[in-house]
Amino acid sequence: MPDQTQDSIYSDIFFARQPIFDRGGSIWGYELLYRKSADCRTAQIDDYDLATACVATAGLVCPDTDFKPSKRIFINYTEKLLLNGAPKGLPPGITVVEVLESVTASPEVIKAIIELKQEGYLIAIDDFRGEASLSLLMEYADIIKIDLLGLELEQIAALIAQVPDRVLTLAEKVENPAHVPHLQEMGFDLFQGYFFAHPQTISGKKLSTTSFSKLKTLTLLEQQNATPQDYTRLIERDPSIAFRLLRLLNSAAFCFSVKIKSIQHAISLLGMMRLKYWLRMVVLSDVGARNITPELYRMSIVRARFFERLLAEDPDRKELESDSLFLFGLLSLLDVMLDVRMDQLLPILSLQEPLARGLETGQGHFGHYLQLAIAIETADSEAISRQAQVLRIEEHLISGVWRDAMLWGNEVEQQTEV
Repeated sequence: MPDQTQDSIYSDIFFARQPIFDRGGSIWGYELLYRKSADCRTAQIDDYDLATACVATAGLVCPDTDFKPSKRIFINYTEKLLLNGAPKGLPPGITVVEVLESVTASPEVIKAIIELKQEGYLIAIDDFRGEASLSLLMEYADIIKIDLLGLELEQIAALIAQVPDRVLTLAEKVENPAHVPHLQEMGFDLFQGYFFAHPQTISGKKLSTTSFSKLKTLTLLEQQNATPQDYTRLIERDPSIAFRLLRLLNSAAFCFSVKIKSIQHAISLLGMMRLKYWLRMVVLSDVGARNITPELYRMSIVRARFFERLLAEDPDRKELESDSLFLFGLLSLLDVMLDVRMDQLLPILSLQEPLARGLETGQGHFGHYLQLAIAIETADSEAISRQAQVLRIEEHLISGVWRDAMLWGNEVEQQTEV
């Protein structure tokens, strides 16, 4: 596939992850840091809200396997995002909400922090240097981060003396090895800095939502009477959101043991409240993405609609569900979209076995649907007849359902041009 086509389908994502150690030298958690590119070693941030959104939506789906559910993740949040409830899009069991030093201790901010604590999130105050405004927030903090850069040991000791005993203290920017024994003697609980480990830059690819999906998502989020079915229909029309939702649910943060069979099933697992906050972050993280609707998007939703509608003609339909077939079609071109083999994608999606097998091998009942769609797209009349016989569906019915699916796909494509 030409690079230009691939570029229109996905965009690169980058973030850094720096470990945080406890007094025994074990990794206690990680701070996730924004990066503009793979070459960046510092956070070059033009828009702090956008940076947080990018980190929050990418950080829980790391490609490596050593990221354990027991490890906490620290993510910086601006005052605006705190007031918008943005942290609620991530699981409270592992998320540490890091309050930036620029946040004011207003009644609205304090209320937002209390709500987060009540839901199980840990609150960290970033870069504490004794500021009066941050001292007001200390009553609600679980962790205080003290930036050691440029401080003498006496100054550090004076700062840690201001922290209540119930609060964990984190020594940040630890670079001088001679300071470490003194920091431990002062009572620091956690440690972070170049002396222990440099941030590791992690890169990947993400499918970017279409401009129409962004608009529809934002509109739906403002509707008080929106139902789970409304969100299901929205996500089913955008492979990007569907893919990222499945990756999120199969990340270490949630540890669901069940296999996902449909978008509706995925939404029920995440819950409506967390879905809404997560969707806001997804849309924000895609603000700078190219507003191009590639042909592969249309092909995937046409397949999804075709499979869903063809089920009515399938004599073996008792074994299948229309929602599962729709999801199957929606995901059937992900390997091409992301230029990654399907067998590498499936472990991060946690799909039911027949669905996953159909995507990977084209075998089983799901696989026959996929082979039929490919035969139609390539105008292979012999293969169409062969798959029609296997599925025991009359060819003229197949052509009618395909035509209807194409018309529906065209309507969706026209909407994306709004």
